[in-house]
Amino acid sequence: MTNSRIPSRLFYWPAFVAYSVLLYFGFTLPQERLPRPILLAQDKVVHFLTLFILMLLAFNSFFYSSTPIFQKRSDFKAATFSLLYGTYLEWAQRNVPGRFASFWDWVADLLGVLAAFFICRVSLKK
Repeated sequence: MTNSRIPSRLFYWPAFVAYSVLLYFGFTLPQERLPRPILLAQDKVVHFLTLFILMLLAFNSFFYSSTPIFQKRSDFKAATFSLLYGTYLEWAQRNVPGRFASFWDWVADLLGVLAAFFICRVSLKK
């Protein structure tokens, strides 16, 4: 492992784990505790951006990991984790007062992961 990977590893893993936990709590808050969206599309933008950021953090955590099993194909592993976690978050909302699992929210999650995935692929080729 090169020395340049150590600071990155020390930053990305804690940030990735903390962000994942934050997402869980944010996605499972009852509706009355959340600000009302101004536009219907605002909810989809939030879903897109939250999973976009999760995918980037997951990719960097895996890519800069000291464990070779995480490093190999880190883009696909990060995308798989992000999609599965996004699906879980949608599923977890089904029993939260005022919230529900939405196919279109999941599509926004998927698009956020795909956008970040393509950015990661481009960065790997450079």
